[in-house]
Amino acid sequence: MDKKTENNRLYLAIMISLMVAIIIEIINLNLGRWEYSFLIPTILGIGLSPLIQLPLITIISLFLVKK
Repeated sequence: MDKKTENNRLYLAIMISLMVAIIIEIINLNLGRWEYSFLIPTILGIGLSPLIQLPLITIISLFLVKK
């Protein structure tokens, strides 16, 4: 697989994981399954930590699988 294709797949995986994180957060906030403390930074009402966590786990997972 060439480098461009590999990068495109990585970007796609990151975008999908970010969308999934946003959907999970919105659904569970609306259902009242959790809420954020005033100490947690948010972006448009969604916690910053989950928005970073799932894409980061995706990147790490793909890196480990590649090796």
